Amino acid sequence: MGPRPQLDWHLNGDPLHAGMQALVRDLNHLHRDCASLHQCDFTADGFEWISHSDAAHSVLSFVRRSQGATTLMLVVSNFTPVVRPGWRVGVPRPADGAND
Repeated sequence: MGPRPQLDWHLNGDPLHAGMQALVRDLNHLHRDCASLHQCDFTADGFEWISHSDAAHSVLSFVRRSQGATTLMLVVSNFTPVVRPGWRVGVPRPADGAND
């Protein structure tokens, strides 16, 4: 077995990488702070597809749930550079404070 690849730690202080570092930091905080993103990782109750078959638009969506489904996180991913204003997604319940 060959040597393990090493991380380029010398690039850590490069200002060109600051945006990616901020993104990873913010995503780590979001994952830690949102129970729906981690509490039910290993149970079927923690995940539900909303849409996974829209290959024509390259958009998928799903819901993550916390224990007891007390909080939900809706995730919608657009894997194209095309902006989709007004994109509608069905959700399992109205948002807190929703008007319609």
